[in-house]
This record gives sequence, C-alpha cells and structure tokens, in this order.
Amino acid sequence: MFSLSGKRALVSGAGAPGGIGFAIAKSLRDLGAEVIITSTTERIYDRASDLGVTGFIADLTTESDCLELIARVGALDILVNNAGMTSQNDPLGADEASDLTGVTNGELPRKLLTKIAPSGRLHWRAAASWEQLRQLASNEGLTLCHVGDYRPYDQQLALFKSRMKPYPNAKVAKQTTREFKGETWYLHTGAPVATPGTSNHGWGLAIDAALLVDGKVVTITTKPKDCKRSGLQFLLKVAQDLGWSWELQSEPWHIRYVLGDKELPQTA
Repeated sequence: MFSLSGKRALVSGAGAPGGIGFAIAKSLRDLGAEVIITSTTERIYDRASDLGVTGFIADLTTESDCLELIARVGALDILVNNAGMTSQNDPLGADEASDLTGVTNGELPRKLLTKIAPSGRLHWRAAASWEQLRQLASNEGLTLCHVGDYRPYDQQLALFKSRMKPYPNAKVAKQTTREFKGETWYLHTGAPVATPGTSNHGWGLAIDAALLVDGKVVTITTKPKDCKRSGLQFLLKVAQDLGWSWELQSEPWHIRYVLGDKELPQTA
C-alpha cells in the first residue's frame, strides 16, 4: 500500500460517523496524511476526536467561512469536496422547520417559542412533541424533565466561556478545542460545549432530557445498570416515533427534533 506521509488533506462534509466523508478521512489518515475535516455543526469535533485529526465548523456556501477556513488550513495536497448540497437560505437543512429560515441561532423571535413543562422553552413544533413525550412517559410512571432547552446566544456564550479558555489545558494530554472569533479555545472543565451560535439548542430544537426520581434529577445514561432508572429505555422505545434523534453517542441525554414541518403522528 502506498503512503501519504507528509501530505495534507482536507475532507468536507465529514460530520456523520457513518458517512462517506468520515470514511474517506479515516482512509487518508491510515495512509499517513495529516487530515483536516469540516462540517456545518459542532458534531465535527466529535468526529475529529474519533479520528485524532483536526476539525473545523464551516458552512462552505458562505464566502466568509470559506475564506476563514483557507486562512486557518493553509496549503493542501489533497482536497475532497464531499459536502452535500444545501440551500443558502436554510442553514439547517430540509428536515428542519421552515419558519427558521433567515432566523439567527440563539435569537429566535418569541412567536416561534413555546413554554414547556416543567420549565423552559422550545421551538413550537419541538415543544408540541416534547409534551407528547412527557405524557407517554407519565403513562409509564416516569416524570420526564430536562437540564437544557432553548439556549439564547448570550447563554451559549456564557456556558462556552465557563468551560473553554483561549489557552491550553496543561492537565490534559489530548486537547478538546473549538475555534471562536479567530482564536483556538481549549476545554478546561465539564463536557465539551458547542461554539456560540452553532448549537442546536440555539434553534430551540434540542433538549437535554432527564428524569425526576424521588425529587432528584437523574441524567440519561448508557450505563446498563442505570438504563431503566434513567429513562434511556423509554426514549429508545418512543422518541424517534415523535421526531427526535440522537446527535452524539456520547450524549444519550441530548436529543434533537428533526421532523421539520411534518405533522406529529397521533399517539395512543
């Protein structure tokens, strides 16, 4: 097998773990190339961590993102234009609510947001599905709650700065990084967090689900002994039928509403 040692490669559209872009990036890495991958959402950082390569968020339909990416990446030997087609007027994709077109992440108008139980707000379509999900949980004797709902930009920024710092974490060998306002930021505490203005919480379409058990909030977990208590089994059984999807295997509590403008299915 030939070697690509010393070569630099960029693969766009590599955010999906089962996608072609991810597979190409893995092959290039295995052949010795220095690999850089991109996608339009924060999940690219998880793919970069999976492969041990560098990841950037970049919307390649915008000139500003392209120019910034060129400046950060520098000279390349290999370029794989794998990013799929998307509408320049809809940064979210065809499976998202059309009334979010032209809206800025983290700055949703009040008319698009609906209050949810036990507290917080979501995009009105996601909110309707969340209430159905809570009712089904109640039918099974579970009290579904959450620890994260719609997140305005200022909240995204505050959370980001509480966990990320613009200098390396000397206590960690493998650094988790984000690019923000021309600087590289490093994870210093807690779980990785999205760059401000890119989180699906900022669209009102994501929620961090949990259960209320004996007055205490129990986080959703993949640990076998905690599956029933945490509600993961319940979510796995019904969440997708109501339009919810998981973005990251490492975050079973984080689900995103993906039905877009489709009507919710009727539940018993």
